[in-house]
Amino acid sequence: MMFVMYCTERSEQLDWDSRLNIIMGAAKGLAYLHHDCSPRIVHRDIKSSNILLDGKLDARVSDFGLAKLLEDEESHITTIVAGTFGYLAP
Repeated sequence: MMFVMYCTERSEQLDWDSRLNIIMGAAKGLAYLHHDCSPRIVHRDIKSSNILLDGKLDARVSDFGLAKLLEDEESHITTIVAGTFGYLAP
C-alpha cells in the first residue's frame, strides 16, 4: 500500500473511492483478526507497508511477526512495547 499511496513515479493519483476501499479493506481485516478469529490476533505493527494490495486494490493485512494471540477470556495483553517507531500508539 505504501508504494501505491506515496510513489511519485505513478502517472495518476488514487481517487478517493479507491482510497476508501483500501482503508475499509484494512479495517475489515483487522476487525476479523480482533473479533472473529479463534484465538483472536493482535497484530501490533500496523503501518502502510504491512498492508498489501492485490490487482483490484483490495487490502490484505501482512507481516504477523510481532502478532500475539488472545485466548477467549483475555481482553488485552500486557507485554513490552513492540512495533515500529512512528506507528506506535501513544
